[in-house]
Amino acid sequence: MKYKICTRCKIRKPLNRKYFFVETNNKLGFQTCCKLCHQWYVNRSIRRKPDKYKEIFTRSNKNRTKEQQRMDDRRKREKDLQKIRTRYLSWRMLQRGEIKRENCLVCGSTDSEIHHLDYNTPDNIVWLCSYHHKRRHLLKKHIEHEKYLAMNNLNT
Repeated sequence: MKYKICTRCKIRKPLNRKYFFVETNNKLGFQTCCKLCHQWYVNRSIRRKPDKYKEIFTRSNKNRTKEQQRMDDRRKREKDLQKIRTRYLSWRMLQRGEIKRENCLVCGSTDSEIHHLDYNTPDNIVWLCSYHHKRRHLLKKHIEHEKYLAMNNLNT
C-alpha cells in the first residue's frame, strides 16, 4: 500500500480515496492535502468571507428558471464562440495537411495536443502533451489570480 504525507497536517496517510480527494492534474492522481485538512480550509474560507459564499450558494440552479438558465448558457456560448471557431479552424487545417502534428515542445512526447497562444489567429499554436497542456492552463489561471490579487490589494 502506498502512503502520502499531507502537506498541511504533515501526517502520513494511506494514498486512497478514503483519505485524499482525486485530482487528475496531479502526478499521483490525488490532492496534496488530506480530506480533513481540505474541509478545514474550505470552512475557514467560508468563515472569512461569508458574504461571498452566501452569494455563491444562493446562485444555484435550483433557484433559477429554465429561461434564466438558457440565457446564461447563451451568454457563455457567445463568449466561447471565438474559441470554438479557432479550434475548429485549427482542426480543419490539420485535416487538410496545412499544419503538421509535432512532438511536445517541452518533453518531446509524440502524443501531443494543440495549444492556442491566441484565439484570434488559428495558426498561432504550440504542440504540447496533455500533461504539459494542463500545466500551462493551470499556470495561466495562477498568473491571472495573482494579477487579480495585486490589483485589489488582497495579498495576505
